[in-house]
Amino acid sequence: MLSSKINGIKVFGMASATPKNYINSDSATFGYFQSYEEQTTSDLGFIAAKRLLEDFEIDTEDIGYLVFGSKTPDYRSPTSAAVLQSRLKIGIDCICYDVNIGSNGFIHMIQLGASILGSINKKFGLIIIGDTPSKLRKGSEDNPYLISDASTAILLKKEENDNCELSFYNKSIGRSYESLILRAGGFRDLDFENPFDATNTKNFVVFENLNKIKQEFRNALSDFPLLLTPTNQVFIHSNLLNCLEVGDYYALQRTILADSSELPILLSKITTDLNKPLAFWSGGEGIAIYGMELNHLPKCLPTISTNDVFLDYKVSHQM
Repeated sequence: MLSSKINGIKVFGMASATPKNYINSDSATFGYFQSYEEQTTSDLGFIAAKRLLEDFEIDTEDIGYLVFGSKTPDYRSPTSAAVLQSRLKIGIDCICYDVNIGSNGFIHMIQLGASILGSINKKFGLIIIGDTPSKLRKGSEDNPYLISDASTAILLKKEENDNCELSFYNKSIGRSYESLILRAGGFRDLDFENPFDATNTKNFVVFENLNKIKQEFRNALSDFPLLLTPTNQVFIHSNLLNCLEVGDYYALQRTILADSSELPILLSKITTDLNKPLAFWSGGEGIAIYGMELNHLPKCLPTISTNDVFLDYKVSHQM
């Protein structure tokens, strides 16, 4: 397992946003959020980032990069990050680019962002992650895991005199790629006579060897003495649940499943003063296993519900 540490960078704050459109489910104890037809991942991310920057009174000229991570970006080109930079009125002395990432986005993007922030002359870095997987489905019946549309903004801060530390663990199992493929948006299966239909279920995701991959995840993590608690098909959380009090467990009973935004949404529901190191593990694209440990707790704003849509450009998930 590859391991690395980054000192002097703090996960300063986080805010998440979901659509207002909540769909109840008869088959589970909770429902899910589904975006409106014109509402995109970056629409949700913009609302989350705007709230984050306003609440913490961040000068946008102090932001040195904006990276956007998603499996469902607004465009193939330009980068959604550049559009978000303009919408958020962030200065032009800024690095902007997109990353193709989904369920592993929370850990992967913090590791990437911390590395960038440590090498530039700005105080803050902004990460926006999320997905609107409903755009890749025919309807509610096509969502067996009740995964919500959601987006999260994460603010990293340079704290050179602070004893903050980020630890990361990485492992990729590339030979298992066929067990987790999102075929939407690519060109390998391009057929000009039959254009790609992102709403076709067979093109969405293939879980041919899901149980085998889950076991590989667990075997790979066996070297670490952590209590692993699976909460859905892609996320494994550890240590976090050990820190909770009874009231927090109750608050989390109706937590949504939202890929890369799930952990930030979960953290925003916790009222306990967590002063212990936190560890998170996730399995997803790659096939990859990512781990992260924090010796500090980010400031988490309440999750926002929004129906805002950015209509200045024609946006399509039909890639």
